[in-house]
Amino acid sequence: MSVSVIDATSTGSTGTVMVSGNMPAFYYYQTSANTSLGNQTTTKITYDTKGYDTANSVSSSVFQPTVAGYYQINAGISISTANFGCFLWIYKNSSVIAQTFTGFQASVAGGTGTVSALIYLNGSTDTCSIYAYQSSGTTQTTNTGAVTFFNGVLVRAA
Repeated sequence: MSVSVIDATSTGSTGTVMVSGNMPAFYYYQTSANTSLGNQTTTKITYDTKGYDTANSVSSSVFQPTVAGYYQINAGISISTANFGCFLWIYKNSSVIAQTFTGFQASVAGGTGTVSALIYLNGSTDTCSIYAYQSSGTTQTTNTGAVTFFNGVLVRAA
């Protein structure tokens, strides 16, 4: 077995050197705590199960990294009811930064919508969370399991 050594030289910069083995990453999903989505109401999606969180950067379903940089953020939502539309949003702080719209159809008895974005987060005060909005006429409930999820990884430090 051989071991490779990497020499890194930096001129005029300070901070933490990130290598693939220590970049913050997280994955959360729902196992028993569904989220109820009221009709025509913006609702924060909550996650009750941690798959992993390498930097302990998620609290109360809000991601707040301690390393500034560009993060790939992904989320998915699954709902069993058919014939309605649902927005899924990534919020940075208190504003929508990415969105998708999924139309759930009767022929597939619901489905899954996903949203994804590459987002700059300052490593101190910026946060990300996931919200949904639906207008089916009645309250809807997310499905539990890996189909309703929230994950992210640092792609490049600032």
